[in-house]
Amino acid sequence: MDIKRLEAWYDENHRKLLFRETTNPYNIWVSEIMLQQTQVETVLPFFERFIKKYPDIKTLSKTDEETLKKDVEGLGYYRRFKYMLKAAKMIVESFNSVFPNAYKDVLSLPGIGHYTAGAIMSIAYNKPYSALDGNVIRVLSRYLNIADDMRTEKNRKTLDQINQSYIEKATPYKYTQAMMELGATICRPKNPKCEICPLKEHCQAYELGIQDERPVLSKLNDKKEFNYMTLKIYDQNGYIYLRKRTESLLEGMYEYPQFESESIYDVLNHLEQEGVVLDVIHEEKTVKHIFTHQIWMMRVYETRLITKPKTEWIKLSTNELNQIPMAIAHRKIK
Repeated sequence: MDIKRLEAWYDENHRKLLFRETTNPYNIWVSEIMLQQTQVETVLPFFERFIKKYPDIKTLSKTDEETLKKDVEGLGYYRRFKYMLKAAKMIVESFNSVFPNAYKDVLSLPGIGHYTAGAIMSIAYNKPYSALDGNVIRVLSRYLNIADDMRTEKNRKTLDQINQSYIEKATPYKYTQAMMELGATICRPKNPKCEICPLKEHCQAYELGIQDERPVLSKLNDKKEFNYMTLKIYDQNGYIYLRKRTESLLEGMYEYPQFESESIYDVLNHLEQEGVVLDVIHEEKTVKHIFTHQIWMMRVYETRLITKPKTEWIKLSTNELNQIPMAIAHRKIK
């Protein structure tokens, strides 16, 4: 690989992203957590607001989980921010509020795996640690014409070792960002811009005309679809009742009480057996939300609470709805 050419291309062509114009490990850490499973364009406004509100680790460590999740409402994958807060507290307690600069210490932080640790070490500290994400997998699979299934952990580990061998010959902070940028802007999943790629001269997939066949990714299982009866429950004084999720998906986010069922009457009967009586005012529209691995079909009903609520339901005024963290799936419900 012509690493010097790759790095020169990056110097000349990279996007001027706020979190790529710094070597501050805290900023890089925040950006890498936000970029997990999330597009750069989506992250940018969240990152800018986040850094203004939480300019350093100590400030971040003093917030609470619910406030933090409200601040990032709309990004999805909220569990990562639960771990981010735990990591901030750990840095304050164990590293004197200074982001660690040793790989093993960075890897010890909650929510940080090998990729994120490698990205922080290479970008912030210019140390040669591989950061293998989807973009880098695509670039290397095409460049080397690797036909192994990249959904397999063993094959990704092999590719990570190859990437490690390259970064050891490179300027780490440039190489990691150059590979990410190349994958995002040139070596794209569809319609790659091979003619202007700095690595095209020795790219085996380009020479063979099989760019669209690399990387090899085995088919994912179809998304599972869930049918919910979703209830907007008001009492006689106009207060609304929500629940706070304890499930791993969207943990800590508020939602309207919902029940996996094909019938509103089955739900009402089930609640009555628990001593909770609701009157259905009217049925609203059905709301669909698509997650990475599942689909929610939510038939929404406005209801009136006749008896005491379930103990897990939380009473809120309608004005408070905008002040709590709620997943986009339920923000769609008006």
